[in-house]
Amino acid sequence: IDQYRAHFRVLYEYFLRRFKEENSTSQKLLFPHPFPINPSTYAALIEIRDELYKIGFSIDWEKENELLISGVPSSIEVKDPIMLLQTLADEWNDGNKTQGLSTHEKIAFTLANQLAIRKGKTLQQEELDAIIEDLFACDNPNYSPHGKAIMFKLGLDEIKKRFEK
Repeated sequence: IDQYRAHFRVLYEYFLRRFKEENSTSQKLLFPHPFPINPSTYAALIEIRDELYKIGFSIDWEKENELLISGVPSSIEVKDPIMLLQTLADEWNDGNKTQGLSTHEKIAFTLANQLAIRKGKTLQQEELDAIIEDLFACDNPNYSPHGKAIMFKLGLDEIKKRFEK
């Protein structure tokens, strides 16, 4: 199992479900994060602000050159909400990776891609078990949102062949 692709799939479907919920929850930040932005970042984020609110972001939009982030989606770890929103705005403006996707799919794709556990990160057994359990609860547990296989089944003969080289 590719842990990055598996976690990417889990988070992608998590965000898509959040768009369908009536009341999404937000984890309030102890101290709001000021986010100085340029006009193109502001334009991108203002265009999707209802969607950001829907999935749990709480943002003060009063200034065009600085946003104040006071809440992030609950149930997931967002270490750097400024970097996450900047990446989302950049991807929204660029759009190359998400052409042909709906607004919700574009946002879910970008956020999940940024928040997924990276390859090579050592996970505790409990973390790995949780990802696998969540993966098999997904609508499409076999492929990442990129369309790449998440897991491979190797037979004993294939394993032996790989070690005999």
